[in-house]
Order: sequence, then structure tokens, then C-alpha cells
Amino acid sequence: MIDDVQITNSHIMVAGSMAAEDEGTKIVVYDYDGNQLLKLGGEDISSPDKLGSITGMAETENGFVAADGNMREIQFWAKDGTHVGAISTEDIFGVSYPWLEDMQLLDDGSLLIMLTQERDDGSANELMFFRLTGF
Repeated sequence: MIDDVQITNSHIMVAGSMAAEDEGTKIVVYDYDGNQLLKLGGEDISSPDKLGSITGMAETENGFVAADGNMREIQFWAKDGTHVGAISTEDIFGVSYPWLEDMQLLDDGSLLIMLTQERDDGSANELMFFRLTGF
């Protein structure tokens, strides 16, 4: 099951899960020759980088970033695949229970993050954009 595919200037990133393996959702990073270089994502539910549903990915100057719609988090890994950390959308954007729709790496190296969330009064879903820098 493939959640997302991102082709960067130097890698191909594929997020999803494999039916034959019981590892849950992973992000696999390949070179352009199809060689697997990295497998990102925690092994068990207590792992700080356990992934749910990847809705966006990017390769930045410092490593890899993924938006996780299920976990409502943005995950960060170094270029060598070491997990750097995660930040919740509530903590960084001040939202309560959004769905992370997508992310796009911008020319200046920042990320444009798109979220949707139902208004408190239930009258509509709001579409929100945030620009994330500093990684």
C-alpha cells in the first residue's frame, strides 16, 4: 500500500506499508538506480518516529521530513536516517485536531504545510497553510 511518493533532486522516497512485512508504515529512500538506501520510521508503537499515514514528504538540506496525517505530527530525520525528532501540529501551529493534507518544499528551503480542520462550531472545514523554516 503506497501512501506517497516524492522524487527529489537526489532520491526517490516511497511511503507506505508492505503486506508481506509486519513493520507498519515506513518511508524507504532509494537512489536513482533503485537501490534502497534508508528505511525511515519506528519499529513499534512506542517508537518516537512510529508512522501512521504519510501525507507529504520532502528532502531538505539537512535531511528528510514527513507529514503524518494520522499522528498529527511532522517527523524529522538526518541525512543518514537518524531520527532527529517530531513536533505535533498542536504545538507548532496551535491547531486542535487537523488532518495534514500535504507538504511542499519551497525554493528557499522552507516547507509549505497544508492542513484542514473542522471549525469549533462545526459550520465548515478550514483550509490552512503554514510555512515551516529552521530545519
